[in-house]
Amino acid sequence: RGFSPLLQHRVMSRIRKYLRPFKRWFRHFIYRRWDLIISMRNNEDPLVKIPRVRFQLDELTIGLSKPEDEHYFRTPVWQHTHAKFVDRSKNLPGYTVLMGIVEGKLVSQGPFVKGAYYDKGMRHLFDPGDDGIYWFEGETAPEWRSRGMALIGMNWLFPQMKELTGCTKIMTYYRMDNRASRRLHDRYAFIPQYRL
Repeated sequence: RGFSPLLQHRVMSRIRKYLRPFKRWFRHFIYRRWDLIISMRNNEDPLVKIPRVRFQLDELTIGLSKPEDEHYFRTPVWQHTHAKFVDRSKNLPGYTVLMGIVEGKLVSQGPFVKGAYYDKGMRHLFDPGDDGIYWFEGETAPEWRSRGMALIGMNWLFPQMKELTGCTKIMTYYRMDNRASRRLHDRYAFIPQYRL
């Protein structure tokens, strides 16, 4: 005659409860991994037209990080990146961060590493070659978004990248569904390499 509807409900509820963590794990490592475009730019190729920034930010200072810049990452806005910055600065050769600072506060950051980098979270080796940098996890403080911080950073770094890093290629990624990010990379002549 089969099980009663009440018993079926109880059994299925318990099964769903125990399978829920596996469902989250599956979504995290399967679905979220397959929506990135890995792209590369050869910085020796001149930009036909350097994108202009609409905002004038005279108070903004841009530079590359040093290990002693750790205090910038201790604020509530950047607390989630503090441990990564400290660990990578000490243990990852060629690691540095492109920093945008206003009135002594970090408002934008774009970490990069020279040469190959294995991302444990994505379980993928990003390899721009010996003369390349891998640029990842860029972020802008919420109150400074939509002011062209990425444009300002790229316009500052790219013309002097060879002198600052000794590298000529940049590898990075963007989400396929992020149209603004795709447009930004297209404007700087990043060429899609593969999908991850």
